[in-house]
Amino acid sequence: MPPTTMDAFRDHGKSRPSLEQDIDRAELTMATLERSGISIDAVTAKLVAEGVQLFADAFDKLLAAIAGKRAQTSATSSTAKPQSCRPSSRRRSRRRSRRAA
Repeated sequence: MPPTTMDAFRDHGKSRPSLEQDIDRAELTMATLERSGISIDAVTAKLVAEGVQLFADAFDKLLAAIAGKRAQTSATSSTAKPQSCRPSSRRRSRRRSRRAA
């Protein structure tokens, strides 16, 4: 989530079940917008596009930070021998012999 979204919510957001409150007033507002020539569909499409771009930018920034950390870690550990996640062949053969017994 973009930091500006989190900051805005911390500043003036309120978490509450408000979707079903004052429906009549909401319908009046929507009708007034339409009569004024404001397309809620156009406004919504623009907000979605801008919101998606903000999320994409934040995600790209996160990926860049991860890549930077990975490169930094690789550079500092390039002299160390890479460790395998798999057990050594000796340990695998011991496991097989235990299962066979």
